Amino acid sequence: DLHSFPTRRSSDLGEGARREHAAVASRNKLRQTIRSQQLKRLTQLAQLNASAHPELAGKYNLPASNGPNRSFILQAQSMLANATDQKDLLAQLGVGDTFIADLTTALATFDQATATAHASRADHVGARTELSALARRCEQEVEVIGTFIEATSANDEQVIGAWRSARNVAGPFTRSRHNEPPVPAPTPNPEPAPLPVTAQAKAA
Repeated sequence: DLHSFPTRRSSDLGEGARREHAAVASRNKLRQTIRSQQLKRLTQLAQLNASAHPELAGKYNLPASNGPNRSFILQAQSMLANATDQKDLLAQLGVGDTFIADLTTALATFDQATATAHASRADHVGARTELSALARRCEQEVEVIGTFIEATSANDEQVIGAWRSARNVAGPFTRSRHNEPPVPAPTPNPEPAPLPVTAQAKAA
């Protein structure tokens, strides 16, 4: 019974892909903003004041702009943890009154965008897998129906022929070869010319 077979609509394929694309785009934009504004401010502020405050040295290194997202978020979280521990000193140096709260919110949003992208991709892959499974189930159902038709109409060639014609699927389809020259048709061998009739042959 195909109605009991768990499936998703084919539109779920496109919807999952669109959600994944939107989440990835949002995450990439958010990552760029976090790095170029908040983490860069923290890094430069620590470098400017490291001589007067050695406790800042080595704690704030700007993540690579093109590194893996996992490495980025881990390094950003480490910087946030250090900044939280040194929030009073950083506030005196001018990092901003809401810096810790703003960075915490931004990193949480980045994590959420990553989770949404992964979930959307899972939905997209799951829908494609379920549709493939449904197609295989349909083929099996057709095979079962065919056994009934073959049995009940074994002596009716017209019914059998119509069924076999209806269940045939055109294919397989192959990519056209536009760049290959056509194969020339074989050239027929010419008929041999008739031998000349000699005078002796005419006399005979």
